[in-house]
Amino acid sequence: MTPSSNNILKRLKEETQVLHANVENLSGADKILNYTIQKEEYKDLLQKNYQAYQQVENLIEPFQDSPELKSLFPRDKISFWAYEDLNRQPNPYNKIDLQLENAFQALGALYVLEGSTMGMSVIAKHLERCEGLVLNKPQRLYSQNSSKIQRWLSYKEQVNELQFSKQEEDEVVKGANKAFLIFQKSFLS
Repeated sequence: MTPSSNNILKRLKEETQVLHANVENLSGADKILNYTIQKEEYKDLLQKNYQAYQQVENLIEPFQDSPELKSLFPRDKISFWAYEDLNRQPNPYNKIDLQLENAFQALGALYVLEGSTMGMSVIAKHLERCEGLVLNKPQRLYSQNSSKIQRWLSYKEQVNELQFSKQEEDEVVKGANKAFLIFQKSFLS
């Protein structure tokens, strides 16, 4: 890897902005933010998050021992948080046919997963105010937890220590966009 003149995190934010906004609009989380979500809608939101997180995590897994990702693992799987919130009874789902081709794409996909933890904390603040939603236990996916913030900060710090060529940066961005596409397809299913 050679030094890059661009900040990869800045590129990721800018070059995934459209897909990121689209996923946010499709997710249904706005119903939590405006306190209108009902129990079945929340269960559906958890299910779709579970399937997207699990698929992206499974695509990243073969690359986790690569030099670009090794320092970022082991990590708790975010899909497990949704699995727990679904009382360990998720519905079967159809796999979305997208692949990560290299460790740089996996690093970009991990950007999507780790960045989402910040949104989870924001959404969690609103969850308890949803009158149509009676939760019998604390939630794991949408929870306010300082370890989630620490995960994101750790990811950013470690990525900022890496040096990328222009081609490698392009692959990182490509991987992030693939992860967002998986979330988009999951929310549309």
